[in-house]
Amino acid sequence: MTAQVRAAATKPTSLLAQPSGIEDMLDYQLYLLYRDCGYVIERLCQLEFGMSRRRWRILATLSAAEGITVSDLSKRAELDIAQTSRAIGTLAREGYLKRLANRENARFAQVVLTEKGRNLYHSMFARFCQINKQLLHDLSEDQVQHLYSVISILRNTAAQLNASSSIGTPINSNATAPIPPASNAIE
Repeated sequence: MTAQVRAAATKPTSLLAQPSGIEDMLDYQLYLLYRDCGYVIERLCQLEFGMSRRRWRILATLSAAEGITVSDLSKRAELDIAQTSRAIGTLAREGYLKRLANRENARFAQVVLTEKGRNLYHSMFARFCQINKQLLHDLSEDQVQHLYSVISILRNTAAQLNASSSIGTPINSNATAPIPPASNAIE
């Protein structure tokens, strides 16, 4: 455990609820966690498999739903259609997947893994399971369950906030119009 991680772990939990700076904000802490874990996964993808995380995500998503359209794959992988199409093109050229044409409408071509693609997915998934286990190694089973529950709660709350019309409105509920920017007339 690095000194920075230890220091964060020893801070009172109230700092998340009442942050004194950006380093105490939930979203910043989650960003740091995502970044740090992401570095591990990105290195693993590149060094052991010669692949990007985006292409890994396409493979993993497709393995769970073979025969879907590019559009559906894009939605399931939570990537935009252009990113998905580029990744599919690269994976197809490398022989990991193929598109099955739809004679009636080209937009509904299906995407499937090849045997080479399935083998790569299984190898990568097995390796990622090892890394996942290492990342959770210092947590008890109860802590892992609690972490999973907390993540679920936070994602649900974030989804509700994103759907809320209160985001982007002034904090002062009595205000009827946004505060105009400061005038540069006096310099």
